[in-house]
Amino acid sequence: MISAVTASGKVFFGMEERALLSQDVIRFVKRVRRLVGRPLLLIWDGAGIHTSNVVRRALTEGMSPGVWLVRLPPYAPDLNPDEAIWSYLKRRLANVCCLNLNDLKARLRREISRLRPKANLVLSCFNAAELPL
Repeated sequence: MISAVTASGKVFFGMEERALLSQDVIRFVKRVRRLVGRPLLLIWDGAGIHTSNVVRRALTEGMSPGVWLVRLPPYAPDLNPDEAIWSYLKRRLANVCCLNLNDLKARLRREISRLRPKANLVLSCFNAAELPL
């Protein structure tokens, strides 16, 4: 899974049945940039996939107009609004028994669909992170 939240309360998700690759991150950032339709400030953690040479090159060469990157300090989930969204989704799926991977994906998609109209909930994740917006 890959996800992003905006300070306006929108959420974006991507799902693969394998470990994400650098190209997946680049494709996701391009999709979010296109859907947001204005300059994009990415605030993300220091996961290896975020800091790979391929992603770094894409950000500095191909996507750099209108895309800026700010890296959070190491292990700072309390500063990452996206972590709060995942915490919420995990609580919604707690004690759920899925028959298989397709069932899990369907349940996760349903919870994401229920989350999307709750802009105030997403905004509360930004407020809890105390990020200067």
